[in-house]
Amino acid sequence: MNILKALNRAFLDEDYEVFFAQNAEEALKIMEESHIDLIISDMRMPNISGFELLKIIKQRYPSTIRVILSGYADENLVFRALQTNIAKLCILKPWDNERLKQIIRNIFELEDLMKALTLSVKRCF
Repeated sequence: MNILKALNRAFLDEDYEVFFAQNAEEALKIMEESHIDLIISDMRMPNISGFELLKIIKQRYPSTIRVILSGYADENLVFRALQTNIAKLCILKPWDNERLKQIIRNIFELEDLMKALTLSVKRCF
């Protein structure tokens, strides 16, 4: 709950439409109802772990960028998530809000660049 409040405060003034979920079930419901470009999931959640949530999202919504928010205790699971492409990136707790926002901006800029390059390559053939 405190993590959600902190993230909410961090992104209040940003130009993103931000959704918050208390658990994996809520997150999946949001995913069904809205187009989500990027998800940040804590590894420790009630009922379904963040790892399992991101695994489901990868299967159902492969174009959604998946990011882990984790403490050091989840090290093996985080490594497995990154190794199997369940997540693209891991952000460690505690995080710095400005750095987190810059990481998110960089991710979107890189995605835009990759899409533009893909279009250019397709036009060449």
